[in-house]
Amino acid sequence: MESAFISGKMNKYIKKSILPAVSFLLVLSVVNGAYAVGWELNQNNSPRGDKYYLNHEMRILMEDILYHRFYTSEEKLAQEIFDWMGKNIEYDESAGASTAANTFENRKGKCAGQARLFIALAREVGITARYALVDVDYKGNPVKHACAWVRLDGKEYLIDPAYEIFGADHQDWKVVNDRSSRLLLAFASTE
Repeated sequence: MESAFISGKMNKYIKKSILPAVSFLLVLSVVNGAYAVGWELNQNNSPRGDKYYLNHEMRILMEDILYHRFYTSEEKLAQEIFDWMGKNIEYDESAGASTAANTFENRKGKCAGQARLFIALAREVGITARYALVDVDYKGNPVKHACAWVRLDGKEYLIDPAYEIFGADHQDWKVVNDRSSRLLLAFASTE
């Protein structure tokens, strides 16, 4: 008798509380056109010691970014990574060129380290990202600078965490093939 009473209360609770909440979330995701399932984690397979290697804490951050918000485009997801870096990573001229993991752990870095961190985090969710070298910045100044090149929703962007510009318009720059395996092939003998 008591279990039937509890079962009846449970059914009422589900009908009045849980079903409307789930329905609301489904409607919200359809209206926004946003599905967290559109992106998957663990796509950055850089080995330990590589410039783009992600440690455990970095993967937890990306899980938090990806699964606790809705994104309607790759651009919005990349913007979220960029915004997190702007709030949490400080520019430090004395940091030297460091890896993504070092920049993340120290919460500071020069342009190269910041670019590598953005690239590593973006690659983790499947965004096409590469290292870019800048010779003339958006102001026309000759520089020795690094930033990230990305392809978002079919468009190309320069993402520059050090300059704090999403969509930088640098005047002279080039994308560098930064994959370790490709670099090894470039130096391999052709005999």
